[in-house]
Amino acid sequence: MSEAAITTQSRSQKVGWWILFVISVLACVNHFALIFVNTGEEVLFIGWLGMSLFAAVVLYFPYRRGEKWAWYSIWIFILAFAALILFDSAVGIFYLAAAGLMALGQVLAWGSFGRA
Repeated sequence: MSEAAITTQSRSQKVGWWILFVISVLACVNHFALIFVNTGEEVLFIGWLGMSLFAAVVLYFPYRRGEKWAWYSIWIFILAFAALILFDSAVGIFYLAAAGLMALGQVLAWGSFGRA
């Protein structure tokens, strides 16, 4: 998709992208802070930071260009967030809520990727 096509997205597609991008950036900030706050689990939060940072980069570049692989790959990030409810219900509920918002963002942004 060309740069011109990015600027002609509908409002719902832009809102969907913003939902996804903001949540991924907030996840980066959160997991970076938790590396230093929650001692003993630094490796876990470094892994989540890496995944969140990867999602933010994918969202900012190929996702905005409308590359279909980027849309599908973001589902991995969403599913990882949602899966935490299976392991920790106290914290997992917040991740599940974020996953729900991200899934909404994915649905809103789908028009940017065409209907295959």
